[in-house]
Amino acid sequence: ATYATVAAGGTVPVHIVGIVGEDFTEEGMKLFQKYSSDHSDLKQIPGKTFRWGGKYSTDLENRETLFTELGVFSDYSPKLSTINKKVPMVFLANIHPALQLSVIEQMQSDPFIIIDTMNLWIETTKKELIEVLKKTNILLINESEAELLSGVKNINRSVEILHKLGPKTIVIKKGGDGAVLYDKGEKFNDADEDNNYT
Repeated sequence: ATYATVAAGGTVPVHIVGIVGEDFTEEGMKLFQKYSSDHSDLKQIPGKTFRWGGKYSTDLENRETLFTELGVFSDYSPKLSTINKKVPMVFLANIHPALQLSVIEQMQSDPFIIIDTMNLWIETTKKELIEVLKKTNILLINESEAELLSGVKNINRSVEILHKLGPKTIVIKKGGDGAVLYDKGEKFNDADEDNNYT
């Protein structure tokens, strides 16, 4: 959410929704205030902020989760303000699929939805994640996660299966090699590669 807010906040209005603990820094709060046009749904309560730690491979494509500490996320149930129920685009950062679905169900508009996920949710809450994918326009996922979610080792076949779950566009993150975008039977990456996958 922090990276998305900073990346988008310089050019478009960003409304941030989330929760942090009392350990969240003043500097971090100032960053959200600087880059978001509305942060009324960003809550700070007693407890610890969500933390994840991992070890990345040398190519930055794969990672091993070392710890996940939900902190204040463990009891969090997002409640959207009226303005945030009507936004045209929603980016659901890498959080529990039940929380992602809760946000979607509160929307009063029909927003364009982008989600990020990870192996933890694929392994522990796959059913809920699939419900989120049914309502998703763009899925952001790395190659090993795509194979884990689809149950298929070939990335092009994985993408075909993931398309059938809901997302029309899938971005496969490839660490140090960038990313590949799959959309409507085409794949967009390095111009020297074959850009057809169907």
